[in-house]
Amino acid sequence: MKKIIIIGIVIIAISVIIFNFISHELNLIEAVKNENEKQVKKIINSGVDVNQNNNLPLLTAVNNGNKKITRLLIEAGANIKQTNNKEETALDLAREKENRNIIKLLKNR
Repeated sequence: MKKIIIIGIVIIAISVIIFNFISHELNLIEAVKNENEKQVKKIINSGVDVNQNNNLPLLTAVNNGNKKITRLLIEAGANIKQTNNKEETALDLAREKENRNIIKLLKNR
């Protein structure tokens, strides 16, 4: 009986950890979409994977033209070479948007 209770507690603890991790990843994407720099910093500092979902956070920041959030994600380890489902890199998206500041930022990495 004791083993069953311990196993139950372990399963609950693991479930909570997984839920929090997934929740932070989804929150990062939302914070980037909403261009909420303060929230992006907070989530990055929590240790979330900035390269999640084929680097969607970085590609979204570049697509939005948000240099500050793009820089935050790069400094946190975002992979600037990762491509989206159209095989476009962050640099490709910046060029499409003709965003010289982000192009320069990405080229200097």
